[in-house]
Amino acid sequence: MKTICTLLILAITQLCFSQNWEQLEKEYLDIAKKKNNEVLKEKHSLISKLVDKSIDKGNELMDIKKYQEALPYFKDPINITKNVLGVTHYNYSYLLSKISKVYLELGDYKSSESYQKESLNAVKERVGLKHKEYANALLLAAIFYNKIGD
Repeated sequence: MKTICTLLILAITQLCFSQNWEQLEKEYLDIAKKKNNEVLKEKHSLISKLVDKSIDKGNELMDIKKYQEALPYFKDPINITKNVLGVTHYNYSYLLSKISKVYLELGDYKSSESYQKESLNAVKERVGLKHKEYANALLLAAIFYNKIGD
């Protein structure tokens, strides 16, 4: 069991550094069908950490205004976050929000708006309408519309 976990961790690490998120997601879902909950919890935690690292790198690039370079660090892990961690995981709505912000900075308002709406819906689903996090998401949406002039 320990050997299997070690091999899985090595495989995930290798895939993460090669930015092959689709392969990582496929392997996770294959293992999810075969292995017990202990292995899945460990892998779930590892995937969450890898997504966090990708987000950190994207944020670093945004801080120095390299928006086009930052975009893959937010977009690439979105599917594995949605399918493995779930749409109620904080990273899912956060990634959507960051993608919206990148598109906004790049002047692609249509794409930005689409991700902004999806992010708002994800926050609403996770915390509900009467939560301060949802109020903050509404404020960000208002700032977005103010910036694009709608």
